[in-house]
Amino acid sequence: ATLAAQWLLLPLIFWPLCRGVTFARWRQDIGWHSGAGFWKEVWAGIYAYLGGLPLLALAALITVLIVVVRGIVATAAGEQLTPPSNPIVEILQSASPLALVMLFTLATIWAPIVEETLFRGGVFRHLRGRLGLLASAILSALWFGFMHSYEIPLLLPVITLGFVFALMREWRGSLIGCIIAHGLHNATVLTLAILFFSALG
Repeated sequence: ATLAAQWLLLPLIFWPLCRGVTFARWRQDIGWHSGAGFWKEVWAGIYAYLGGLPLLALAALITVLIVVVRGIVATAAGEQLTPPSNPIVEILQSASPLALVMLFTLATIWAPIVEETLFRGGVFRHLRGRLGLLASAILSALWFGFMHSYEIPLLLPVITLGFVFALMREWRGSLIGCIIAHGLHNATVLTLAILFFSALG
């Protein structure tokens, strides 16, 4: 029910239309246009995502190091430290086939469309009108990361993704590349996670 209810947030991205903004103006401002051409934007999204993978790998490595160091320090102090929890992992560990399909659909369709429209189409664009590129990309990425409500040590890779997607939006103007890259990332990570937990079970 919780997974299904998140689809109810989809109409929020159309809120400006209720405030009198024309559809053509909304599409242009938010980035829902084909830019240099639909397929060019798709390939630009894949290219930019692959280009951002070294940065994402570095963020993941730093996250692992933080978790390991925290564990070592806690053990040395005689404390019992539980590993950081991740809501997605908790769902995967006990999900029914229907819940897995719903989660996969949410992660690969809903999240790319809604989150990119809100964060790169709205938040980043708003900040960019007032701040420089770097500040706008960092602030929108932080907002994007903390919205996921993971424990702090797990946020760096998500924030890094948000930063890469913000640079992509600046580069292309269109959200197509951001949506494709976001969907590609989520599909890859979720598929690997499902295979991993299936092998354990």
